[in-house]
Amino acid sequence: MAAVLALIAACCLLAARKAQLFSRFWRWSLAVLSVCYLFVLVQPVGGWEHVGQHDRDFTLNPVARAQSEREEALTSADETGMHRYETSDGRSVYSDSSGVLTLSQIRQLRSEMDPEEALYDVYRTVSTEGETVWYGPAGEELLPDDITYLEEQVREGESQSTRQSLLPEQNMLNFLLFVPIGVIAVLALSSWPLRLLAGPTLSLAVEALQWVLATGRASDTADLVANSSGALVGVALMAGALYIGTRRSALPENR
Repeated sequence: MAAVLALIAACCLLAARKAQLFSRFWRWSLAVLSVCYLFVLVQPVGGWEHVGQHDRDFTLNPVARAQSEREEALTSADETGMHRYETSDGRSVYSDSSGVLTLSQIRQLRSEMDPEEALYDVYRTVSTEGETVWYGPAGEELLPDDITYLEEQVREGESQSTRQSLLPEQNMLNFLLFVPIGVIAVLALSSWPLRLLAGPTLSLAVEALQWVLATGRASDTADLVANSSGALVGVALMAGALYIGTRRSALPENR
């Protein structure tokens, strides 16, 4: 994200050198961009036929909701005994602790495995006899040292499964999407209150329309906060770029 913001800041500096503030071009740009955001974020292209076919969903506390959904997913996984892990060396592990297969059935399964059709790099199966069997995508046996490493990775994965980031990737994307709104608002509008409110107002309109139209997309305060924060960062970047540009243009006059 830092790299994207740095790129946007560089573009702001370039735009500030030749920007004509409050011109018709920037006002139209802000209007067109806002309309595009409304159409795309309220409901993706091709999904407007679903308007009114879903329940209205509003989440006041998205963190608590994400925690509840994660706990439900973990409970379901614990009931089936099936988990998926990612090791630190980039291998995917499929673990089946249900204990429904006997050792002979596991051996039969391994003999029939095709590495070209395997979905994971490593498989872990607990038999009805309580023995844990590790094998590769072709059903091959793994080295003892590799098994020790994988067992540690699985235990670490189980401990980490109880933790979850409070800022999902989608909110980060929303944050970055609204930075240009703040940038263009500074160029298009002359009033600082309007510049600061442009992004939050657009975000509020998006969330309100998602709820009113019942498109199947949940409205929540996390999106509102992420969108508004992105727009405010855009305002700050463009305002800083204009300030720097003004100072540089004034230097020759002072000499």
